[in-house]
Amino acid sequence: MRAYLKEFRFKKDKTQQYVADCAGITRQYYQMVENGERQQDISLGLLQKLSSALEIPLDDLIQAENEYKQNLRPDKK
Repeated sequence: MRAYLKEFRFKKDKTQQYVADCAGITRQYYQMVENGERQQDISLGLLQKLSSALEIPLDDLIQAENEYKQNLRPDKK
């Protein structure tokens, strides 16, 4: 689950429907992205749209996505 998306969305008091509409996707698709079921490697284009919809800097979303991916993959040391 991309908890960071949910956290950003709640902080901005936005609904899944609002974010989806702003991003040009369906609410169901956005829900799957937020739950980590779609966009395993989230596209920069979608991150840009989500950044705009959530009114947060793109760099913050990219950093949160990178941290999300690191938590999914075990360290190879």
